[in-house]
Amino acid sequence: MILIIPSHPLYHLIDMHQLFNETGDNYYLLNDLYIADYCCWLQHVKSDRLEALGRYLVESILDRNRITKSDMRLDLVVTEKAAQLMLNECEGKLSQGIEGMELKTQQYELDSDDDEPN
Repeated sequence: MILIIPSHPLYHLIDMHQLFNETGDNYYLLNDLYIADYCCWLQHVKSDRLEALGRYLVESILDRNRITKSDMRLDLVVTEKAAQLMLNECEGKLSQGIEGMELKTQQYELDSDDDEPN
């Protein structure tokens, strides 16, 4: 099997970085969260590791015609479950806090020239 890597992924990430900065939407957040770190990482990773990763991804796609979370070997399934548990816990605390709240209304004394509220 011949694997052709068109060009180094760093060039593509730099293009994406520039594009996200110029859009004017909130895409610059993606730069801050992901793209800048990937650019730094790609400058230090060896080419043979990138080629091995590329081969692995291509083989995974060809074997099953798709990539699953477990194929990435990043514990994405476990991380996703932990995040869901955390959200459920936060929502539970929020609902418990709301149930315990009382709605306080202010009582105003009416003068002889005030109208009754509707």
